[in-house]
Amino acid sequence: MKSFWIGALAMTLFACSGSDTRYVASVVKTPIPEGLDAAKVQAEFEAAAPRFASVPGLLRKYFVMSDEGSAGGIYLWESRARADAYFDDAWESSMSRRYGKLPEVRFYDAPVLSPNPEGRTSGDDAVATIVRVTPPWYAFRPLVVRKYRDAIPTYQSIPGLLFKYFSIAADGKIGGIYLWENRQAADAFYDEAWHARILDAYGEPGEIEYFDAPLVLANREL
Repeated sequence: MKSFWIGALAMTLFACSGSDTRYVASVVKTPIPEGLDAAKVQAEFEAAAPRFASVPGLLRKYFVMSDEGSAGGIYLWESRARADAYFDDAWESSMSRRYGKLPEVRFYDAPVLSPNPEGRTSGDDAVATIVRVTPPWYAFRPLVVRKYRDAIPTYQSIPGLLFKYFSIAADGKIGGIYLWENRQAADAFYDEAWHARILDAYGEPGEIEYFDAPLVLANREL
């Protein structure tokens, strides 16, 4: 990992193979109201899903519940402009009236996507994870994106991994938004060896956030 970054630094900073497609992911989290169990939350997801099929610019949505007791969605947009148009003042007013406060909304650039291999789909046991790590100072964006593209075949062969959005967070942290067949597949990937590699490569542990993802909406094949 370190050898890649050092070698890449020697290249011109403006060298970048291909265009940097500006997909954007957004993560919305709202505390689950008291007395609402997982079954009721999932029923609300299923009732709401048809409304999202026609949202302009929305490519995919994972309806999610987090380990910390929140619910919401992980969205993939064709552009930041489409995302901003959706999360407008009317959306904020509606959320504030419904929940008493605004949900947490985080944005990630998703310059590279790694779709699931043909024939693999998600089910009720699907799990989403978000990984973030601070890159070294010399990991300029064109080099990060190039490394992401080079890594696609590796991630498409990982057992149980359905989809990955290679991501760059607003604070510059790099990583990915993953969709797994189940929690076992995710835990098998994030094993002790994975944590050791991340620590060795970046000098700090990777941040991992888990979500149950019982419903996945795909408005467009990618």
